[in-house]
Amino acid sequence: MSLNERTMAALELWKLASQQLYSRFSAMLVANSILLTIIGLSFTDTFTLDANIRIWIIWAGIVVCIAWIIFMVAGWKVESHYRKEFENDEGVKELTIKIGDWRSISFLIGIGITISVFLTMYFFLLSKTNT
Repeated sequence: MSLNERTMAALELWKLASQQLYSRFSAMLVANSILLTIIGLSFTDTFTLDANIRIWIIWAGIVVCIAWIIFMVAGWKVESHYRKEFENDEGVKELTIKIGDWRSISFLIGIGITISVFLTMYFFLLSKTNT
């Protein structure tokens, strides 16, 4: 059974959107890790950093987390759209079991937990910096 061009295009766009979603996740994870490393080192005696700069870096981390949320939700919407386009094709309905939203929703929950952990660390560090 051959899939039509529209279905194949939806499949390719779904794969691309999924790759972009994971790439954004990885990039934001690395960015937050670098910021937290700099902040963490600034609390040691070997790496000194002005308190004002430390506060700006913490706020930058909070902004990165907010952008991370926006990027992930937008990417999830695009990925879900193309996945549904692919799954709604008549030929695909006969060949596959629908993935459904559970995979995407569980991924978003995992992202939410990860971002929450980073935000908690940033606000904790912010409270330690102000004292």
